[in-house]
Amino acid sequence: MKQQVVRFVMAAVAMLMVVSGGFGAAGVAQAKSVETVRASMVAYVSTLKDEVATADMPKLFPAIKELLENGSSPAELGKALAMIESVLDWKAVDESWKPQRDAWVSRTKGAETFADVAKSLLELEAATKWDAVGKDWAAKRDGWVSSLKAVSGD
Repeated sequence: MKQQVVRFVMAAVAMLMVVSGGFGAAGVAQAKSVETVRASMVAYVSTLKDEVATADMPKLFPAIKELLENGSSPAELGKALAMIESVLDWKAVDESWKPQRDAWVSRTKGAETFADVAKSLLELEAATKWDAVGKDWAAKRDGWVSSLKAVSGD
């Protein structure tokens, strides 16, 4: 399933890059933020081990895929991110995630900017345990964090 998400998002990103040519500098910057957030969400999902997904993953996958493919607003990508988090088993995240989860979900679903979504994704990844991700994540993580921080302004 993760490969399907990757393929669909990459196609959407390619299309977005073609279309963004006519939007001027602000439009290109926004398209870059959308591209970065989407690609980062796909990278995060792709690194998660299958065993950390709950039984709800197959049921929610079509909706997540739809939002990642076609979502163009921060609220839509925030909703997709909240759905991704909702299919993570508790064993995938640190205990410190529990008390902050409800506020995170609310903030993420109500994202108003791509910076908001990028910050939420960084927070979720920081709470994700190392044994919930693939071995190659450690090598990819620094670049991934840097690209999201460029969007979030941190």
